[in-house]
Amino acid sequence: MRLPPKLLPLVALLSVAPSAVASSPPARPDILILLADDMGFADLGCYGSEVPTPNIDRLAARGVRFTDFHTCARCSPSRAALLTGRYPQAVGMGHLDTDMGKPGYRGRLDPDAPTLAERLRDAGYDTALAGKWHLGLGEGHRPWDRGFRRSRGLLGGAADYFKPMPARPFGEDGKLLAPEDLPADFYMTDDIAATASRYIATAPADKPLFLYVAFTAPHYPLQAHEADIAPRLADYAKGPAAVRDARFARMKASGLLAADATLAPYRFPEWAKLPPAARASSVRDMATYAAQIVAMDRGVGKILDALEKSGRAGNTLVMFLSDNGATREQHDRGYGPHWATVSNTPFRSFKAHTYRGGTADPLLVVIPGGAPGGARIERSPTHIIDLAPTCLEFAGLAPSPSTDGVSLSARLSDAKAPAAARTLFWEHEGRRGALDSGRKLVSEPGRAWELYDARDTGETRDLAAAEPDAVKRLAGEWREWAAGHRVDPRAAVRR
Repeated sequence: MRLPPKLLPLVALLSVAPSAVASSPPARPDILILLADDMGFADLGCYGSEVPTPNIDRLAARGVRFTDFHTCARCSPSRAALLTGRYPQAVGMGHLDTDMGKPGYRGRLDPDAPTLAERLRDAGYDTALAGKWHLGLGEGHRPWDRGFRRSRGLLGGAADYFKPMPARPFGEDGKLLAPEDLPADFYMTDDIAATASRYIATAPADKPLFLYVAFTAPHYPLQAHEADIAPRLADYAKGPAAVRDARFARMKASGLLAADATLAPYRFPEWAKLPPAARASSVRDMATYAAQIVAMDRGVGKILDALEKSGRAGNTLVMFLSDNGATREQHDRGYGPHWATVSNTPFRSFKAHTYRGGTADPLLVVIPGGAPGGARIERSPTHIIDLAPTCLEFAGLAPSPSTDGVSLSARLSDAKAPAAARTLFWEHEGRRGALDSGRKLVSEPGRAWELYDARDTGETRDLAAAEPDAVKRLAGEWREWAAGHRVDPRAAVRR
């Protein structure tokens, strides 16, 4: 019988003296990061959704499910924070991949900011990226320049799922591809999953693997296989208000949200009074969005199966998250603000804003061997800047000296370990935010600060007038943070 490569070191250990076995350090874990694009907090089955996501739910069943995890409100800034452990302005990615003429908004990762891939590569890991990059388009700033030995996918933002080129550049292993280089039956989500599975199957047996899988699903445009769309149509026939209420109820019933959790106010159209054609079009939009998640979940299943087949699954750190909240954008075949509000249940607002609807996202983490005591819910405030130092600690490496994040490894391994006491910060397109353990400060461009109780999940009651000292304290912390992280809100205001 041929043993999986990961079992060969174990067999060798069993042939030596017990004392030698006891003193041998454990093998460094493989690391798998799975990233969704523009998916809301409430879009997974394990987060209260009616969308079937059995494979992603497998991670929740043996891992840690976060309820107060935050990103940077937009795709490129979140990706920069994920791969560096820094706030995005500190590494040149305060906006998208366009140079805005300010140090914190260069549209590409600073060359002197080491990526997670570079750190792990230098420590002996094999490194690979399948999917969307969006951290620099020019030479010297592509994934193969920033630590990934293998890579295949979009270099810029999201694109047509069936024919991404020539509108968007697509690259593989150090070269740009042409439209004819993609197969006739190409579908982005399927290609990303197949690429990731292939990378696992062909990874060097004598090296741990770091695999970053950056799906473009369910970012618009709404495009999915008809076989995935049709079964979802009936789920949305009652309209967005009914679907949102059902998700919120499931979240409370499952314990994901507290019994006194608040739901952001939102005025939905009167569904029954809409013309039948408008209702049918809206239902199909949401069913297509859900189908994109179904396809992603199927791809995640294939990737997890590839891990099992390779023998690596038992010693792999797995993370699944979204890069920001759902988007209200509808101008380019999106599903619009009503369904995006459903996706962001119970939160207020959308992608690119610093209310929770823009920054609060799902995060699932499975540590090597699974969470002690089985699945659990983690409620402490955490941020995407924490993921790189967490991966580094599991790999036995020190965090970068300039890191803004903290490792979650102790908390992941022991629910009783103390959570970090700190304030988290945001800025995007002039929108600002700060969050500590008790209060959330937020403002839109040109508007005064608003203050919310951190337990007010829907951000329903502004406390700014009642608590001016808290506003002053958090606003002062925000200004100090901004000054130390190259934040210039005027630089990234949409022109």
